[in-house]
Amino acid sequence: MKRIAAVSTLLVLCVLLAAAGVWRWYAGGVRSLQADRAAAARTLLQNGVRDPGLLVRALERPGLHVVVQDTLSGQIFDAIGDDVQVRQRPPLGAQGGPPSAQPPVPGEGGPVRPGALGRIAGSLYGTPPARISADQVVLSIGPDIRHLARFLQFEIIAVVLALALVVGIALWIGASSADAERSKLHAIAEERRIAAAEFQRFLADAGHELRTPLTIVSGYVDILSANADESDDRMRRLFEGMRAETARMRALVEKMLLLARLETPVSVPRLINIGTIANDAADAMRAKYPGRAIDVEDGSHASIVIDQDDLYEALHNLIENALRYAPDSPVSVRTGSGGARAYATVTDRGPGIPAHEREAIFKRFYRGSGRSDSEGSGLGLAIVSRVAERWNGRVELQSRPGETSFTLSFPLADEEHHVVATR
Repeated sequence: MKRIAAVSTLLVLCVLLAAAGVWRWYAGGVRSLQADRAAAARTLLQNGVRDPGLLVRALERPGLHVVVQDTLSGQIFDAIGDDVQVRQRPPLGAQGGPPSAQPPVPGEGGPVRPGALGRIAGSLYGTPPARISADQVVLSIGPDIRHLARFLQFEIIAVVLALALVVGIALWIGASSADAERSKLHAIAEERRIAAAEFQRFLADAGHELRTPLTIVSGYVDILSANADESDDRMRRLFEGMRAETARMRALVEKMLLLARLETPVSVPRLINIGTIANDAADAMRAKYPGRAIDVEDGSHASIVIDQDDLYEALHNLIENALRYAPDSPVSVRTGSGGARAYATVTDRGPGIPAHEREAIFKRFYRGSGRSDSEGSGLGLAIVSRVAERWNGRVELQSRPGETSFTLSFPLADEEHHVVATR
């Protein structure tokens, strides 16, 4: 669109410059004719020609306005092109006669009364009438204002039509480009929708296909470990590693199935208190990580409309992410409301997240550089982001060395918004 606007502006300038050039060419032609007739008038007067009628017939030309006055008889010959009119004025020195022998200026007297367009055309023409006198004859030669006004009118119409054509073409090209861009965007959106649907099917199929063999493998590990010699440290460490890996794979499969569910429109929205769900998620994490400190500060009594399982999974993953990537840090969970939104903020005192990774960490299967632990799946924050998107929420990240905070917020329910606003 910027290119179209630039080209259109350039074309408009070209039209205006062309119009100015054409006017200059036309006015130059009239000036040349005026100068030529003025030179001819001087020659005639020098040769003794004093008859106003003869002078007018010799000097008249299309496009010129010639006025000749005989100051003794008071006759005025007014010629516009080949149209000659004779008027009578009191002779010089007679009672009531004119105070000077200057004839009427072309375009200001006689049969022509220039309108607004004629006055504009005369101003653009810019050259005053040529005044010549000899003995009792005084004459003026100037442009025919009617011709100037008519040419200016035609030029204005032509410029307006040209500008309308330029604007019309620009609008047509812009509309065509917009249609093409919309079609392209629709095609891209459709491709993304198809890709998302295929990815969703992959997650669901892979999750369901992996769940059964993992359950079987886990059962075999339990059976083998029950019959193994418990005094053999090597066998004990082997079975512990097998249990840890199967548990990690089970968690990955469950998150894959959760992501697949979040991509479907199936949900059970209800009025939920965000502080209650935050406490539930923190309790589950205390049971999973019994040695870790998880502090919950519930400062929100407002509710949001959301699927309870979606909110629980989002907060569960935020707390687990803080516990995993800040292993030596306490984790705090603070809930509250403000600005027509309810929020939960999860904060840890870990090493922080590098600036170049802060957008990428919400992508699926992204685990970040320098993460050497084997427990992470790279799906936790992707689940949080998807839940926020699904329920018109936001995820905001603030991180620096020694502190990282994730804030998950959602719009308040209508009645809760009213209650919070009137406190």
